[in-house]
Amino acid sequence: MNPFVTLICLVLTLVPWVAHAQTDSVSGDNYLTVGLVGYTEPSIYTDGEDDQDIELVVEAQWEGIFYRNDTLGVYLAEGDSWYVSAGVGDDVFGDHARGDSKTLKDMESLDKVYTANLTTGWITSVGYFELGYHHDISNNHNSGAVVARYGAPIEQGQWVVDPQLSLTCVGRAVSRYYVGVSAQDTKAGRPTYQPDQTCKFQSDLNLYYTLGRAHHLLLGVSYRHYGDEVSDSPIVDRDDLWSFNTGYLYTF
Repeated sequence: MNPFVTLICLVLTLVPWVAHAQTDSVSGDNYLTVGLVGYTEPSIYTDGEDDQDIELVVEAQWEGIFYRNDTLGVYLAEGDSWYVSAGVGDDVFGDHARGDSKTLKDMESLDKVYTANLTTGWITSVGYFELGYHHDISNNHNSGAVVARYGAPIEQGQWVVDPQLSLTCVGRAVSRYYVGVSAQDTKAGRPTYQPDQTCKFQSDLNLYYTLGRAHHLLLGVSYRHYGDEVSDSPIVDRDDLWSFNTGYLYTF
């Protein structure tokens, strides 16, 4: 059976069990949030185009099932201040389109990668911590990533300040999939390149302004820094980037 289908079956099988988890727990509140968010994000690839768009954002949680950050998941176990979850979603490291770079159009095209993940988290008095593993289930690079994340949201009146730090580390199969150059893609000025394992550091700062319970205005900035194994690639022309987003969200 396809691994993606297998995980979906696992999620659906666990739903009845999760629905009877502790009521005073991480997944205790059900909600649905929709909105429009505009963003701009440059590409790390040579001649890559900036990604600029306005997209519909949907986040939801219901009886232990959640959809957040393009991930569909379910809580497997939880307490008042900890949880273990599983889900499926997009890859967490690279850009399979290589920034739609015209210079790199002659290279063998990459397929979009989907991953299954297992994540554990803790909520403490100084913020929340997450540690997760994401593995390719789309049979592309067939490898995975370890993601560690820390956040410390602060609520002050109608304002919420949400700073986050994360570190994503991948093996050589992932880095070679996204920034490697195979022998068949080699040409003048683009030598063969086979990177090793590497990491990506990311810092986010999101500001929310709440009008009543339902209306939220968002302003965010994000910084990413890639390791030398990425920046040394002949198809990459930067090792860090800044991105920005702003939008409106409504919570039902």
